[in-house]
Amino acid sequence: MNSSKPPSSPDDHINFLIGTILVAVGVLFAGPVPLVLAGLVVAAGYVFGVRAAAFAALALAPVAGWVTHETGQTVAYPTGLAHLFWNDLSQPNSLGLIAQDWFGAIADPTAWKVTSWIGLLGGGVFLLLREDHRNSPKAQVTGGAGQPGPSLWARFRSWTVLTSLSAGMTEPLGRSNNAITLGADMRTGRRVQIQLNELSRHVVVVGRSGRGKTETVLTIVSGAAGNGMPIVYLDGKGDPGVRDALERLAITSGRPFYSLDAMRPDASCAYDPFGSKNLTTCTDMLVALRPEWSEAHYKGAASAHALTVFKTLGAAGIRPDLHQIKRYLSVRSMLQLARRGEATRGDHQALVDEISARKSNEKSAVESLSSEIALLSDAVFGNCFDLRAAEASHRLILRLRDAREHNAVVYIGLPALSFPDAAARLAGLVIGDLRATLPIATTRWLLVLDEFSTFATNNHVLNLINMGRSFGGCVVLATQTFGDVSAVNNAFLQQVVGSANTFIVHELTAPEDAEYAASIIGTEQSVDFTAQIVDHVMTGSASARSVHNFRVHPDQIKHLGVGEAFVFNKDRPERLSRVKIKRADIL
Repeated sequence: MNSSKPPSSPDDHINFLIGTILVAVGVLFAGPVPLVLAGLVVAAGYVFGVRAAAFAALALAPVAGWVTHETGQTVAYPTGLAHLFWNDLSQPNSLGLIAQDWFGAIADPTAWKVTSWIGLLGGGVFLLLREDHRNSPKAQVTGGAGQPGPSLWARFRSWTVLTSLSAGMTEPLGRSNNAITLGADMRTGRRVQIQLNELSRHVVVVGRSGRGKTETVLTIVSGAAGNGMPIVYLDGKGDPGVRDALERLAITSGRPFYSLDAMRPDASCAYDPFGSKNLTTCTDMLVALRPEWSEAHYKGAASAHALTVFKTLGAAGIRPDLHQIKRYLSVRSMLQLARRGEATRGDHQALVDEISARKSNEKSAVESLSSEIALLSDAVFGNCFDLRAAEASHRLILRLRDAREHNAVVYIGLPALSFPDAAARLAGLVIGDLRATLPIATTRWLLVLDEFSTFATNNHVLNLINMGRSFGGCVVLATQTFGDVSAVNNAFLQQVVGSANTFIVHELTAPEDAEYAASIIGTEQSVDFTAQIVDHVMTGSASARSVHNFRVHPDQIKHLGVGEAFVFNKDRPERLSRVKIKRADIL
């Protein structure tokens, strides 16, 4: 994925060939002086821009020419040198004489003065003519201008970035102060970064399978860890490779690691979503397990019933988990539990009266809640929610509040392929837990929702995005296509795009996806040239008009290489980059 050599264009090879011939001629007839000067001019063109280097060369040429004139030398010096070489060819020892005269010319300071201004003048004129040709209407119409490929300097800079030898040599790549390095701009070779304050305004990573999307997300995760951020990775596809990479990250950075892996329940930690939360929050999280309610009345009845369940468990000193909640859902079981705590609670009768009042709506409320809870508690990974069994077996228990405070790395793998309904309920429970935990502090917290379209609902994810920023939530949303998101709801896609600030677009082959990505990046004003052609010959008649074209054409998005992406930030739209993504250290 991370080959540091950007693609080259045919123009690069042609320019290299022409340059080689000119160097050979220059060394043969005038020594290395023009070669050095021409190299400096070309290097300046790459670094500072073609026109700047060309004008600098043209400005320096008269100065060198004036010095030559003051010393009594003329342009005839190089021609005289060539004539001398021609005379040497007629001598018996021609090669030896040519070598003697050639080295003598190199040692003569006069040769430096003469050839310097000739080389500067020629180099500057060449650069200007080349740039003007690229920008000429004829070249634009006929396609003769082409697109300049990355320079050698840009390629070298890309190599240094992608091999961790970039500027700031004291820091590992991707772990710079207050920024995360994604990779190198393929055109300029510069490092492309996401600032942490930009990360808090959320990131969308999109790209079809196998083109580097997950590795890009892990690069962001590695950079966030290097900047001291705790991490929660909610994986919609349950990729074991991601889980292993995050475990390596936790080990190398000396952090606690929690793996709530529904695909491997025997190796998973337990999960306590209701710990350290008030009764109202616990009730909202439980009721939110059901995606839709046919009527508000049923939702209200279920909420009241769930609230009473949590009160009853609290009165009996029982830590609530899904298994305990399911066990005490009925009115009868709650009354039995309430009587157990009669000796220790003065408001026992008030609790009994509240439980008895739930009898009227018990059937619908219990049916609604128990069916949702059963999808998790009775699943193959249901033992992950049994806190009593976890404590008895000394099993690690995940509590997101503690994970955030201890700067932990958390992986949550969803069984979206095997158990899509259960995966959606588990994701809803985790997102509800994140929403409840975020307001407790304001420290930055990286929240990755990978393949989020498999479990996203309008209220849950959007609330996390829109309100999480105020409390340090930095959300990274990853999906294979925009079509996956619009399948949830077209309005949902628009709200996600409107809320996010940074977009990382890998290859998208579906035309509607590529065009939608191009529309997000936007358009720019340009000149559209039209030429009249008769019998495949240009007549000389042409016109031009101002148009708005995509800054990135959809066809470019359709043909990105593995590990390549366009990076666009709404706050800095002028810094649109085609980036070679740096492979994360944890892979």
